[in-house]
Amino acid sequence: YSLFNYAVPQPDREFFHLFYRVTEADYFRQLGFSPDYYRPEQEYLDRRAIKRAVEEIATKYRGRYPQLRPSLSMLRFDSLLHFSKSYLRMVRELDLTRMD
Repeated sequence: YSLFNYAVPQPDREFFHLFYRVTEADYFRQLGFSPDYYRPEQEYLDRRAIKRAVEEIATKYRGRYPQLRPSLSMLRFDSLLHFSKSYLRMVRELDLTRMD
């Protein structure tokens, strides 16, 4: 909802897109996206790929948002539910103060 009705900062859009790539893995797999961040049939979260993707987003926007430092230690990978809650908390805590 927020992606379509509010002007959220670009880093947030990309973090939310990554969130949906994890939580809606089958849908994105059918669209041809890779890597598979989550395999529902095995209930497997690819922690390395997810952390790498988060870091790539942060690095991409750090020039404009110098305080953009996601706390990867907040993430839990023991279940999709715990991951979802911890990921959204991590996004909520991001400092998106712009450097203009």
